[in-house]
Amino acid sequence: MAFYSTHRDPLPIAVYELKRLSGSQAKHLYHFREILTTACKELTTLQVFKSWHINTLDQLVVERQPPTPALAFMQ
Repeated sequence: MAFYSTHRDPLPIAVYELKRLSGSQAKHLYHFREILTTACKELTTLQVFKSWHINTLDQLVVERQPPTPALAFMQ
């Protein structure tokens, strides 16, 4: 998920494209979607993501948490 840490306002990206880019060994897209959902929930719990959802076009849409003041200078 380094992609999301380097983009202030990440664009939606297709789930199949995330699967391809990640090198996932999941045989089926539905299985990768389950793995992705678990990861996104964890990143939300860790307050990396403010929110996320998979839209009707099967794209992952992420809203990042605003940077903390101590890290704002890095952006």
